[in-house]
Amino acid sequence: MDLTLNPSAMPNTRFAIAYSGGGDSTALLHAARDKNPLVLIVDHGLRAGSAAEAKVAKAFAEALGLQASVLSWQPPPLSGGVQGRARSARYGLLGEACRAAGLSYLLTGHTEDDQAETVLMRLKADGSWRGAAAMRGVTPSPLWPQLAGVSVCRPMLSLSRAQIRAYLAAHNLPYVDDPSNENRRFARIRARDALGRNPLLRRDMLALCRDMSEGRTQERKRYAQNLRDHVTEDDFGNLFLPVIPSPHFLGYLIRAVSGTSTAPRQAELCRLVNALRESDFRGASLGGAVISSQKTSYMISRDPVIASGRTATAPLAPAPFSGRTLWDGRFWIDGKGTLAPAGKEWAHAPAPMKQALKLCPAPARAALPIWIHNEQIVAIGPIGRDGQRLASVKSAVLPRLKRAFGPSRLEPK
Repeated sequence: MDLTLNPSAMPNTRFAIAYSGGGDSTALLHAARDKNPLVLIVDHGLRAGSAAEAKVAKAFAEALGLQASVLSWQPPPLSGGVQGRARSARYGLLGEACRAAGLSYLLTGHTEDDQAETVLMRLKADGSWRGAAAMRGVTPSPLWPQLAGVSVCRPMLSLSRAQIRAYLAAHNLPYVDDPSNENRRFARIRARDALGRNPLLRRDMLALCRDMSEGRTQERKRYAQNLRDHVTEDDFGNLFLPVIPSPHFLGYLIRAVSGTSTAPRQAELCRLVNALRESDFRGASLGGAVISSQKTSYMISRDPVIASGRTATAPLAPAPFSGRTLWDGRFWIDGKGTLAPAGKEWAHAPAPMKQALKLCPAPARAALPIWIHNEQIVAIGPIGRDGQRLASVKSAVLPRLKRAFGPSRLEPK
């Protein structure tokens, strides 16, 4: 018995697999073993025995002749939102490992049943049609900055959990069941129970997902066209557009400029769009970004609060780095030293650098990264000491948007 993995979600180059030792990821790992994937196992540390389970999973992968690594998370004291915080940490470790290995694709073992559960949970949470579209076969960087530069591929979305279990039995493959799968405190487990009791509900959720996915595909095509026709970026990661965008599209722009993964609420975006239509609009801040009115366009830039702080919010602290790093979710920087928000330091830069920085609108300069090495300024934003652009500092803002609206399937082999 074989598993039919979706070819449009299988990369042509080497990829990583997120492997837990559970049934779904075990089936995926076994079915894709001839592709020589890098196997990444996260020891989440949330319960006794997780380290031992990770060790067993690593041994299984290596028995298949595959390279495997265990990534350990030391969880802080957790009260609420355990699954969400653990998911963020898990994908942070997986994304870092993929980038370190030079891999752009991470495969996960999500199944058709996971898809139905996701639709039901999202409908109960907010009832939006976009939520009902649920998971895509290929999603570029679904969590930012954790998965920056890494696309998540789900080649088993059309396979049921029953098919997966039959494959495991046919090949006599060992796997473990996560005890949290029985904990009805979690929304996903309650959704799983409801779907298990009502097969017709499962069918309806999947049908709704297919319909809404088509709507999402068409919307993303429109957004890709809007991006090409109306949105430009300067050297400093600021976006400019001559027209008032739709609230949802504006959410994407704000999220990219602020370097975050969560867009503002729809009601807040609608209020901002209404404000943009007023003749006396000058500027507003939302979601870590500032939207200001220019002579012929609107500019979206990073909120300088990153440098100044705010009540109950500290400024971004200086951080050492070595190698390639994504600073504030907005700039890829290659080198070594310390990075921090520039704040007012740009005014003390060497004359050529300061002159070049004047091309960046004044309110946005404070939010640029200042790169210091051996007590000397190397760069502010992409500008070096001689006033020239550095190839080692690149904005991630517009490339992130282009990837977000790219194809949801890989080219066939």
